[in-house]
Amino acid sequence: MKRYYGKILGAAFLAAAMVVAASAQEAGHGISRDPFAHPDLKTIKTSSVVAQRRGRSPEEIIRDEAAAMELRATIRAETGDWAMANINGTMVEQGEEIEGFTLLEIGEVDALLSKEGIEVILLMELSNILPIE
Repeated sequence: MKRYYGKILGAAFLAAAMVVAASAQEAGHGISRDPFAHPDLKTIKTSSVVAQRRGRSPEEIIRDEAAAMELRATIRAETGDWAMANINGTMVEQGEEIEGFTLLEIGEVDALLSKEGIEVILLMELSNILPIE
């Protein structure tokens, strides 16, 4: 008899949870997508195709993508043979790719990126740089 009560209570709880979830969805408070799933890269690429169809050139789209990136820091060896940049929190060496851009050159407060033959320069926010004494 105890087994049946457990199953009945479990089924009642599940039914109540489904009713609450359905009412929250109708009220606009529900989750519309799986929060743990990776974003679909095909959808991201499709959005740039849609932007092109709306009269934006590929160069404008690439410049907008670069504008959304943040150069946080640069590290350079004194000899100039080795350098890295912190872009959006990711450390990238010269010649590596990040978000479809290739890192070509790294300066003290700038980085030169290229995507599809279009070159852009990221500048570090000067308010983040401390003066050297």
